[in-house]
Amino acid sequence: MQKFRVLCTFIYFLGCFVIAESKSNDEIYEKISKIKNDKEKVIIMNKIADSLFNISVENSKELFQKSIDLASSIRFKEGLSDAHYKLGFNYLYNNEYSLANKEFKDCIKSLESISSENGKSCLDALGFINYTLGEYNKAHLYYTQLLNIYLKEEGHNNIKSNIYTKLGNIFLRQNKYYSAQEMYLRSLNYAKISQDKGLIADCYVNMSIITKNLGDYDNSKKYCFQALKINKNLKDTVRIANNLANISKIYIQQGLNDSALIYLFQTLKLLETSEDKVLKANILADISAIFLQSKKYDDALEYALQAKRLNQEVNYLSGYYWDLINLAKIYIETNKNLPLAKQYLDSVHQFAEESDFLSLSSTVHFILAKYFYKVRNIDSSNYYWSNYTSLLDTIFNFNTRSQIADLESKFRLEKKFSDEKIQNLKRERSYSIIIISLIAGALTLLIVAFVIWWERRKSEKLLQNVLPKLIASRLKTKKKVIADSYKSASIVFFDIIEFTNLSKNSTPERIVYILNKIYTEFDHIAEKYGLEKIKTIGDCYMAAAGVPIAREDHAEAAARFALESMEKLNGYISGDDSRILFRCGIDCGPIVAGVIGEKKFIYDLWGDAVNTASRMEEYGVVGKIQCTERFKKIIQKRATSGLLRGDGRFDFVERGEIEIKGKGLMKTYFLTRG
Repeated sequence: MQKFRVLCTFIYFLGCFVIAESKSNDEIYEKISKIKNDKEKVIIMNKIADSLFNISVENSKELFQKSIDLASSIRFKEGLSDAHYKLGFNYLYNNEYSLANKEFKDCIKSLESISSENGKSCLDALGFINYTLGEYNKAHLYYTQLLNIYLKEEGHNNIKSNIYTKLGNIFLRQNKYYSAQEMYLRSLNYAKISQDKGLIADCYVNMSIITKNLGDYDNSKKYCFQALKINKNLKDTVRIANNLANISKIYIQQGLNDSALIYLFQTLKLLETSEDKVLKANILADISAIFLQSKKYDDALEYALQAKRLNQEVNYLSGYYWDLINLAKIYIETNKNLPLAKQYLDSVHQFAEESDFLSLSSTVHFILAKYFYKVRNIDSSNYYWSNYTSLLDTIFNFNTRSQIADLESKFRLEKKFSDEKIQNLKRERSYSIIIISLIAGALTLLIVAFVIWWERRKSEKLLQNVLPKLIASRLKTKKKVIADSYKSASIVFFDIIEFTNLSKNSTPERIVYILNKIYTEFDHIAEKYGLEKIKTIGDCYMAAAGVPIAREDHAEAAARFALESMEKLNGYISGDDSRILFRCGIDCGPIVAGVIGEKKFIYDLWGDAVNTASRMEEYGVVGKIQCTERFKKIIQKRATSGLLRGDGRFDFVERGEIEIKGKGLMKTYFLTRG
């Protein structure tokens, strides 16, 4: 009811004052002051001030300030944050970045929670502002804050994808290509989860750009064609044109100009009815540059003039000045219109100096050097050539600054440790006399202590080899009974096929050697993914994820362990050329774990999941990883929630229902990589 009353009041004041541009803020405020409720005053002022921004900026700002003052005095945080929020976006839409930046920061300070919708919008806007201004570290900070808020929330996968793209763009601008690639990959993963085809296509474009910068042209083209396929299905002409343009740029960078021209002309044809004049001008400029390189000067001039005309129409200054550079190059090479070429170059030179546009500045110095050489002014040519090489050094330093910063950080860290080591050595030398005398008196005691320590270390190491480290530590505290229950853990069984027949033809030493080689490899992979080796029973290996330390991703860890083990070890060739094959079974669920025995300790697991995992292996197929339906469901649930790490893709092939001893009919699946 209160919101309805506020809305009606706002409509009344808007009709009275906003439409009548001649009304002053004093008259507006005089009417608003008659409202008894101060919070309503703030709400109405914010709405009217926002509406006034396109009519009278000064009146709008003055009214916003009165709203801010009143909201502050009555501690009305919602109204205060709303005033800063709306004023910030008004400044942002008018490209007044520094003023917008201040208002968004003030909005965040007055918010009850930064995770509110206004808080998220402010962080996004602050990231955009600082990215636009080249303040990349600040932009990264704001986007990271925004991402962390969304990562705690379910869904919003398209938003998460977009934020990762923005972080990737920051790294790309800083020439941190591998960091950018990581962000773009995460963006692509979330886009796939969101199933937004257009977003997935955009992510493929980002991957294409970064792989092109890394010189991986094959993958760059692959990503481009993946995006192109999606956009053709969506019948999105603008995106298709951009895809074709990106493919042409890959060919240009490879020096394959004929292939590039095919895609450039396809793009130009698609853009015949498009309003995207900037993209069209860019394509025309690329065509002109290729013709110039091929010394087809008439064609180069025709397309360069068309590009210049389009960039002038939309006032796209960067493209326009590059067009002037292109035209100047054509005039100089053809020895025609040299005065016009000089006029163009002077114009570009002035713009590049004023805007601190390094790449444009270096190019114009290079072309000026060629121009003055053409007109036989060697001194001026040498001057601009010297400036050009100096600017190249500056650009090189800019492009490698990130790598150098990384090296400097590493050097400072190593130097810190080195300095500390030197200081320690100095202190040690100063006390050397005292130490020597103490050593002489305590030598016998140290030898005895060392022997005791060594024996104890051997016994502890032996205990840790038999039991998990955490369990061994608990056992050393003389705890009589060690038994723990776990709500959910994953159990993996591997078994060597027909090992009995294999062992008939081998010596005992050979059998032990083969098993040791195989089980050692299993141990390494288990350690890699954080699984605990439980025991080996002859030719069977048992491991578990989620014990003795519980973990949410136990199923994922077990799946990765099983897949890598099967890939590396299935088909293992022993010394006598025997080919060793495996079956694998996995299940998950509640289990009990504990230590049994007093002299010979054994850490073991009990529960339905343990028995079922063993049955999955026993009734499995050679070279396959058989798992239960509940294991499949927990993996798919984490995949749907976006919780799988890295590439984290798994597939499940339904085997169907099979008769399992002690279980009856069970639906099972084969686990494979996605």
